[in-house]
Amino acid sequence: MKKKGFVLIVAIFIVILFAIVGVVAASLISGDSVVIIKDLKGLQALNLAEAGVHYALTSDLSSDSDWSDNIGFSKSFGGGLFTVSYEAQSADSLKIKSLGIVSGVTRVIVVDLNRSSGSSASYDVAFTHALYASNPSGTLYIENDAHVVGDLYYNGDVVMKNNALVIDGVLYSDSLDCRNNSRAVSAEASEPQMPEFDSSSYDETLSEINQTATTALVVQNNDSFTMNGGIYYFTSVTLKNNAKIEGSGTIVATDGDISIQNNTTFSDDNVTLIAQGDVNLDNNTNFKEDFKIYAHGDINVRNNSDILAEALFYTDTGDIIFNNNGHFDGVILAPQGDISCQNNTIINGLIYGDYFEAKNNTHVNGSIVVNDVGMLSNQVIITYDPLQLPIETPMGIGSQESSAGGLSHSISNWYEFFD
Repeated sequence: MKKKGFVLIVAIFIVILFAIVGVVAASLISGDSVVIIKDLKGLQALNLAEAGVHYALTSDLSSDSDWSDNIGFSKSFGGGLFTVSYEAQSADSLKIKSLGIVSGVTRVIVVDLNRSSGSSASYDVAFTHALYASNPSGTLYIENDAHVVGDLYYNGDVVMKNNALVIDGVLYSDSLDCRNNSRAVSAEASEPQMPEFDSSSYDETLSEINQTATTALVVQNNDSFTMNGGIYYFTSVTLKNNAKIEGSGTIVATDGDISIQNNTTFSDDNVTLIAQGDVNLDNNTNFKEDFKIYAHGDINVRNNSDILAEALFYTDTGDIIFNNNGHFDGVILAPQGDISCQNNTIINGLIYGDYFEAKNNTHVNGSIVVNDVGMLSNQVIITYDPLQLPIETPMGIGSQESSAGGLSHSISNWYEFFD
């Protein structure tokens, strides 16, 4: 009997021990879950705080010439909200404090902002718009979830339908017809003034095609071509099938086209292409910084070609066409041509041309100034973002009538604030 009683006591003790271990384990797991969730909410709140700063820079302050009287704002976004407040130092200097809040969890970002003067770009007033069209030929249709974020100036009639939106700005037009859940804040268009364009510096660059060349350049099948900073003249240029271009310099096609395709890679910055005919970039072609194209013909960017950071495309009489996952950062100039973007094209920068059209999930961040606009459709997003415009005004861009606020911002002391 004594042995049985002892066994019973041991059994009860073991049951109690396991129960205690279970309770402790459950508590620890629950505590870990709480910590993980809180960390996630904190990250979301930090992202919202960052978004608040970016919104302040691109929308609330960008066109404001006097920062001394800004009072701040709040916006709901992404399952939470951000609240932005300002501490003005002067008309051109202030401190931004952005509070992100998600499910009671808060994070705070503080930024010092100054509007510099002298060396910064001073753009024509047209470049304070997401999209500016001064001399259109017909009605502009914005449809199928297309969004314009910022001011839109269209010197004609506008029809919006199927969830199209103009937000964080005003649509200036002769008349506006909103259908099927579309909306915009509307105002009457004033007298249009397209910024003038001076092509003289670009004509001088294109004059390189007047040189004499006797052979074509063909680099293909893993072969390479090396430049040493000079100018290289060929009748036409073909780079394809894993071709490798090393070094910096200028390649000129004096008589024909330049064709670059099929995983061609450029190893260095500061490459310039000049063509009598067309320039075609196709099938996973990638470039480094400060890449420039000057052409009499068309410039085509297709099929996952990436042109990143400080690029310049210029055609005097041709068109510029982006299609199928192209990515471009820089300046696009087609003063007499069409600029067409479609199928997941992403452009960050400045666009100036005679005509612009976008469809099928094209995103443009910066400013577009043209005479005429075609349809904007199928989840196109055009966003005015002065921080995407080049620091220096591109050569040839019209009169310097007014400085676009936000184009000359100097940001310092970007940090997270802990109270």
